[in-house]
Amino acid sequence: MAWTKDNALKALVALALLAGFARTAYYDWRLIRCPYPLQWREISEVYSAQLVSQGIDPYVMERTPLAAQLYGIGQALVCAPFVWAHGKADLALLRLVNGLFLLASAWVIYAWGRLSSSRLVSGFAALLCYTLWMAQGLPTCKPEGPGLFFFLMSLYAPARRDYDRRGLAYALAFGLAAYFTKPYFLMGAILVGPTVLWKRGPMAALLYTLAFLAAAAAAALAAGLAMPLYHYETCLSFFNNFMPEPAWAWRQLNDFEWYLPGMLALPLLLLWRLLRRQGLRPPGRGLAEAELYFVLMAYLVPFRMSVHTGVYLTYLLELLAPFVALLALAVFNRCGTHGALACAVLAASILVAGGTLLDPHNYDLAARTQAWQRLDAHLDPSKRTLVSGTAAALAYAKGMPFHDTGMQEYLAQPQGNALDRLSPTMQAVGRQAQGYEAGLRAQVAAGGFDRLVMGQTFLYFPAEAARHYRLVDTVDIDFKQTLGLYRTFVYDKVR
Repeated sequence: MAWTKDNALKALVALALLAGFARTAYYDWRLIRCPYPLQWREISEVYSAQLVSQGIDPYVMERTPLAAQLYGIGQALVCAPFVWAHGKADLALLRLVNGLFLLASAWVIYAWGRLSSSRLVSGFAALLCYTLWMAQGLPTCKPEGPGLFFFLMSLYAPARRDYDRRGLAYALAFGLAAYFTKPYFLMGAILVGPTVLWKRGPMAALLYTLAFLAAAAAAALAAGLAMPLYHYETCLSFFNNFMPEPAWAWRQLNDFEWYLPGMLALPLLLLWRLLRRQGLRPPGRGLAEAELYFVLMAYLVPFRMSVHTGVYLTYLLELLAPFVALLALAVFNRCGTHGALACAVLAASILVAGGTLLDPHNYDLAARTQAWQRLDAHLDPSKRTLVSGTAAALAYAKGMPFHDTGMQEYLAQPQGNALDRLSPTMQAVGRQAQGYEAGLRAQVAAGGFDRLVMGQTFLYFPAEAARHYRLVDTVDIDFKQTLGLYRTFVYDKVR
């Protein structure tokens, strides 16, 4: 092939694209290697992975509430071989597995784009998503990477095979895997239903729907029999902790739009094409479906899911951002846009998102090391210590008992809604969690521990501590990656 100016330009753009992936991957690698938690509930995923790797079921009453896990078992199963090889689940291992799946999810966006777009344009769409997925809690120990990968595959696989039987079987398999990793990712397999109606007709849609319902029912029944508390902890407990606030959704939507300034050019491209009365071309293979998914998610995610104040940007980044990137490819194809312009529009968003999200201070421990070292110094294996909040991960690393992983509070505070009143399981779990808290509270009141290391969380007993303990230290941990400041109080027993 002759080396022309056009080929040279493409080579430079490809190098810039690879450099962007390398920069984002390096950022994720630094987060992976961070020796301290990036989010104080990370210990819950680590503990679940450790239990599952040992063949222990965390979703049973005997292990509630300490082993409570509001996410699915999928990540623990995915990590189990790595835990066996490594010897013990830890922060770095789960972050590494999660990071690999985030990278694999970016590959899905690239492969989806390649159904009808060039390598470079598809690569920029994948890089935009990969960069956005470095925000907030996505690159931590949470099951975002595996769940996102299964979710996207449940949509891409059938599109890749033009919704034939094998493609629809893939949609069901990946959809169920997504559900057992994080329940709302089941939406991928659900979205395939109307697409089959559109592409293959009502009979195919009916057969797919029946197969989906049968597979989902069988999987749910099997999970409920094997893990009695599974559906309560991963699904039903959400209704006890759903905190809707419309203003919170608008704040997230504003921040999300800030990361995507290049996307504002998309309606302008469409308008320019229409004003020239040139009409619009087909979006390309696989991208018409992406346009449909964008429309559905653009309503569902910002105005129905993101009102939950317990989550910041996660739903938008996982369930809407992929379709924004794919929508860009569809618009470029419809407008007959030159590849250079398409890359430039996507690059504008990548530069803003990367400059905002890939902040070295998120993994720079210089300002935080002293606080973590102070907190770690208070964890003495020779002392009987109540450990809750941020210190739980440090206690786990030392082989010390800990009493709170951050998930317990969601089980111990039933709201008295209809589900609580109708479900004996919910009532029993709530009573056990409340009894667990009351038992530890009584031990603190009686001076049963040598030391208390308590965060302002589920297990925080300052009034009871005043009887037999004195406050010796207060440690503030700034979780820059997840925008949270958590305070931990250390009490020693008065002799």
